[in-house]
Amino acid sequence: KQWYQRRVGIGKLIKKVKKLIKKLRTSTGKRILNQNQVSENALVTPCDTRWNSYFYMLECVQKNKGAISVTQLDESLGLGSRQQLNPDNWEKITAILTILKPILYCTKAAEGDGVAISEVIPLLKRLNIEIDGTDGTGVQLMKTSILSEIKRYFVTTYGVETRKEYAVATVLDPRFKVAVFQTRENAQLARLMVLSEMQLALSTSSTAKDPATSSSDSQRDQETGNSIWDKVFDDSGTSQDEEDQEDASRIELQNYLKEKRSPRTIDPLCWWKVNGTKYPILSKLVRRFHSCPPGSAASERLFSTAKDVAGTKRLRLKPENLECLLFLKYNLRSLNGEKRAPPEDFEAPNSRIPPTPVLSESRHSEEETSDIDISDTESDTEADTEADTGND
Repeated sequence: KQWYQRRVGIGKLIKKVKKLIKKLRTSTGKRILNQNQVSENALVTPCDTRWNSYFYMLECVQKNKGAISVTQLDESLGLGSRQQLNPDNWEKITAILTILKPILYCTKAAEGDGVAISEVIPLLKRLNIEIDGTDGTGVQLMKTSILSEIKRYFVTTYGVETRKEYAVATVLDPRFKVAVFQTRENAQLARLMVLSEMQLALSTSSTAKDPATSSSDSQRDQETGNSIWDKVFDDSGTSQDEEDQEDASRIELQNYLKEKRSPRTIDPLCWWKVNGTKYPILSKLVRRFHSCPPGSAASERLFSTAKDVAGTKRLRLKPENLECLLFLKYNLRSLNGEKRAPPEDFEAPNSRIPPTPVLSESRHSEEETSDIDISDTESDTEADTEADTGND
């Protein structure tokens, strides 16, 4: 990471900002910052294993530019002119943040819980457009290097737009379809991939037979005396059926692509839940290709939550209870605050009432005897009190 910072020409500036923040977080720096109404917690130090921590460091410095500019001039800090941020450094920090902000947005969007791989190609296109549209004054080498690295990894090495999983998932997303591909050739290739998958789904469903039907067919063949050669030379319209399937797939795909794209804010799964009957073949593909997440961030967060739930104080938590707690945490938010009654046949785990323990007869007799003795004692006490009152 340090080599990359030196390569793009920002290594010295990053090192300078880190030393300045370290100086401002001392007791003298905190006192001066408090005088300028800036908390020392507002200054973030970066973590070498997370690139976005450098973005947050530069962002907090940029937000407190006025206070830091005044604080670094204080003689009690002992900062020389070379250790202070000059106007050129401030301009460079602004340019760096302009380039890094689109990358931060795309990474945050790709690591969400309800994100599918259909978001990858649109996010990459947006990333290229935003970074290419920045001014890049003072950090032109950094801008060019980032664009070349994105192209090398996602286009040359990995080929995201030409991979079946990403291309088909993007076309099946009603928000994007074929409008987010970088080139028309890639969009046409994605159409062909979807059409091929549709025909494969149809052929798979048509060749699958019910066991009862296949057994009745074999029994009928034995009764009629048909041999295997009769089936080999039987060409009763098989090619015509295949052509009909291809035409049905092509027509359904054309109708789907002609329909207006949905707004960016809708959930594609909700859209397919409503329109699945209109496109029956495509809806089968949605179940396959829209179930893949673009990264492992969501599953890693789930394991982190499981570690917090099953802590040292809850070591006897049953696995099914742990599973239900994690399921509730990640799915209750989908209700959007709505209160819904559970289905009638719903049965929570461990919800069965344990059998009532049967007490022995001797224990029952002891309890009954103790109750009688207590009541008799109370009645005797009341009678004695009334007698004393009458005597008085």
